[in-house]
Amino acid sequence: MIKNGQGQTALIYRQPIPHKIRVGETIYEFEVKRGVALAWINEEHVANILGITKTCCGGRTRSIFLYASPSQVNVWSGTGR
Repeated sequence: MIKNGQGQTALIYRQPIPHKIRVGETIYEFEVKRGVALAWINEEHVANILGITKTCCGGRTRSIFLYASPSQVNVWSGTGR
């Protein structure tokens, strides 16, 4: 789990497209940079976002948001892999 200086957690959206999500009164925008859709999420909202699922091919259900890996954060921020 990668955190920034404000204590927010980096999550990615599985598809490399911009995506907005609302949790309570807070709106998060997954911004795409270098093919990674990432947003910094307040700790109290992480569980809510990770619990969002989607049904896809063959009726399989899976989470559409995941914790970002260190390499994904580095690519997104432009510091390499």
